[in-house]
Amino acid sequence: GLTALLKQEEWASLVEGYLEEVAPHCRFLGRVGERLPEFLKTKSNLPYGQICEELASLDWAYLDVFDEEDAPPLDAEKLLSVPADCWPQVKLVVNPALRILELEYPSADFRRQLLQEGFQNTLPEPIAPYFLVIYRRQGKLWDKSLSRPAGIFLQRLQQGDELAVACQNVVEQCPEAEQSLEDQLSEWMQLWGTLEWIVDLKYELER
Repeated sequence: GLTALLKQEEWASLVEGYLEEVAPHCRFLGRVGERLPEFLKTKSNLPYGQICEELASLDWAYLDVFDEEDAPPLDAEKLLSVPADCWPQVKLVVNPALRILELEYPSADFRRQLLQEGFQNTLPEPIAPYFLVIYRRQGKLWDKSLSRPAGIFLQRLQQGDELAVACQNVVEQCPEAEQSLEDQLSEWMQLWGTLEWIVDLKYELER
């Protein structure tokens, strides 16, 4: 996506600068570009600015998710075995083949347009900040946008929060979501289980 936007000359110059400033930290050539999104954030003269940063993050997320290990789907019997009073302490395990990005542009759709048609000298307009999930399912790469409350909740699960703590973080950052959070949780859990975003759960019987 980033290459299609910048064209070869600008892309080559950018990559040369990156390789001069950022030493590789891994022998595997497929990971040479891992720090490119962070590198772009330091460039005040970056063509197209924020959208370039988002495309670089998106490109890397696709590559990273594609290479990630497989995880077995969530065992429904394990869900049913959780005692009701343990649910606040449950930790839901997020699929390792999943990344969450916070974006301001419709960068995934723009990337698809770039790859299909090339750059037509028209940039998309920014939209309200949102979360985009990049994930792998049935051997294919997908992306799906989330509301801010859902994105914060999934992000906190990915960081290892217990359910109660993750919910508290959502309410703190999105107070308007407090009243509808309980209903939304069941919808999120059902959908994320179907999409294989949640692959396991952990809890302790004795606290």
